[in-house]
Amino acid sequence: MKKLKYCRYFNNQNINFFRFAFLLTIVVSVDYKSQTSDKIFDSVLINTPKEMLNKNISREKIIKWNEKMLEKAIKNGYQKGIIWVKINLGSQYHNLAKPDLSLKYINEAKILADNISADNETYAYLFLEYSRVYYTLGLYDLSLKYNERSLYFSKKMNDGQCKKENLKKVYGVRAINLIHTKSDSALYYLHKSSKISENIRSYADLGSYYISIKPNLDSAKFYLRKARTISLNNKEVNKYDLSVLYFYYGRLCSKEKKYTEAIKYLEKSLLYASYGKNRQHLLGLYNLLAETYRKIGDTNKEKKILEDYKKFNESFEGNQTKTIQLTIENLEKEASNKDNKLTDNVFIYSLFLVLITGSITLFSLKKKKKNTIPEENINPEEYAKPEEHNTKSTISLDDLYQSALSRDPSFYTKFQEYYPDFAIKLLSINGTLQNSELELLAYIYLKLETKAIANILFLSPKTIQNRKYNIRKKLNIPTCSDFYIWLISLK
Repeated sequence: MKKLKYCRYFNNQNINFFRFAFLLTIVVSVDYKSQTSDKIFDSVLINTPKEMLNKNISREKIIKWNEKMLEKAIKNGYQKGIIWVKINLGSQYHNLAKPDLSLKYINEAKILADNISADNETYAYLFLEYSRVYYTLGLYDLSLKYNERSLYFSKKMNDGQCKKENLKKVYGVRAINLIHTKSDSALYYLHKSSKISENIRSYADLGSYYISIKPNLDSAKFYLRKARTISLNNKEVNKYDLSVLYFYYGRLCSKEKKYTEAIKYLEKSLLYASYGKNRQHLLGLYNLLAETYRKIGDTNKEKKILEDYKKFNESFEGNQTKTIQLTIENLEKEASNKDNKLTDNVFIYSLFLVLITGSITLFSLKKKKKNTIPEENINPEEYAKPEEHNTKSTISLDDLYQSALSRDPSFYTKFQEYYPDFAIKLLSINGTLQNSELELLAYIYLKLETKAIANILFLSPKTIQNRKYNIRKKLNIPTCSDFYIWLISLK
């Protein structure tokens, strides 16, 4: 009887437990396999594009590969995978000089990341890509802002190797932004990047720093040699990194007036530049190559290089206009989100401020009665005097003209430093003015003729005239009014 009761107990009471344990084992096994599969997918997304680049596979093919991976991620409902593929696509289009498409994919990735409250790794990659795009557009302050966000999330990453890899890139992008703004702290971040791992770009950028920012050709040669040694010892090297390295060697030779040798390096750089069409890099490359051809008297090649760049620059300008619009929309969304968060607590804050203000007012009234100054002792001029601000600039007007005529990429940054109120006044009239339009107005303000501006920007005089006409419409400037007179009379 006892045995029978025991069997009944086992059958009726414990059978559910064993069923549950069995099902739990299956669920855990499936979940483990799912997590393992996701990790493999993540690893493939990060590493495969790098391997393809090192094998000199075109970015167009890398884009097609990413599009297939996007289909797989959507089919499996893997949100993080979808986000990372979109970041990858943004990166590839950025390197094809298509910032509008790049920003489109990055924006889509950002929306998805916010919806799922993505991890530190995802946000670190995402904000780094924002930083790279804005650097290419010459929006250095905005690039540094997103770089700061990427740095924050990179430091919170758990995976040691991925963390190091991302920090290396973050420090590198931060450094080149600071180089363009002539900041001494650029050197600090270049060293931080190179200390994480020895790589071509970090040492090449250090060499560049000692060529143009703090001239020391011995130091420049030392770091460029280190970069060159790494490139020779590695079978698979990113060709775009080689383009940057050869460009810096060209600059070094040009500084030493070894123009024939400089041209060899610059032509190699131009050949490898097709693996990544960064506008800032190509701007400097075309300028220096044209200038060096001119110095050796080869005007035909100089003319051809300038024509090639003109075509590239005009195609980029069209994409840039779309990108600037997307940038404005992004900033407006961020501002709107901040406003929404603030309004959630507005009642509490308002009540608190009313209480504090009331207390301060009562205290001030009591103090005023005690410390009333006789009216005849007050100096009206002293109270009317405005607060002084140190608005002196380290840049002279001659520096500005030289910066403009030499096609210095940081010209507009210098102009803003010298004339801090210029853009503010114009944007108060029409807030939709783009960065490229403000830069054009800066050239006009310096009384440069249309032909000279066209030459600086590698555009046709007709294109400059059309842009002037569009700006006139935006600012409601009558066609009979002289553009320069209107600008200098701006209050």
